[in-house]
Amino acid sequence: MTEKDVGIILRVRPYSDTSLIVHWLTCEQGRLATMARGARRPKSPFRGKLDLFFGCRIQFRKSSRSDLHQLNEVVIEESRPWLRTRYDCLQAASVAVSLVELVTETDTPVPEIHEQMEGLLTALKTTDAPSVTLGAFEAGFLHEQGFLPDPEDTGLGKEEKSLLGHWLSHPLVEAPVVKPDSSSFRKVAMWLQSVMIHEFGRLPKGRSQMLDL
Repeated sequence: MTEKDVGIILRVRPYSDTSLIVHWLTCEQGRLATMARGARRPKSPFRGKLDLFFGCRIQFRKSSRSDLHQLNEVVIEESRPWLRTRYDCLQAASVAVSLVELVTETDTPVPEIHEQMEGLLTALKTTDAPSVTLGAFEAGFLHEQGFLPDPEDTGLGKEEKSLLGHWLSHPLVEAPVVKPDSSSFRKVAMWLQSVMIHEFGRLPKGRSQMLDL
């Protein structure tokens, strides 16, 4: 069965000398993996269209026998070049992908998570504090998924609760506007870390290095 969707490329890896496996976070289908046959050939119609965090309209044929589907068509809507010029922003986006993968299952619709990832990638375009933007994403993500305890019950201090409250009540693109002092940010980041370890048993890959914890 042929499906259409919009998605963000989360991972790309070679499958053979000529093909790629592309992992997506889509709006209607959730996380899914597709085979892009012949994508590594010089004259492939996929050439130049399959890179990390590209936002695309896609057409694919769902497999009834496995969770690897056949990619048929890709139209780029957003290439997000800022993620290829700033390593810290690319690192923040990669940590967010790891968090999404901890929480979600494949082929399960999660439109709200797709929207949150879109918001993060947009916010990283203009931020001068990608670590703060990542922290705000984590707080909002955990809150929306029902994992975040009430900030009033955290044992955090007034400044830390205020920072959390700002993150949870403002659009992600506004998160870096409040410049937390390093002590408050570290305490909130460590508290979010404890929540993730409690809920998932481990942290998103690369998070400790990104946030210098």
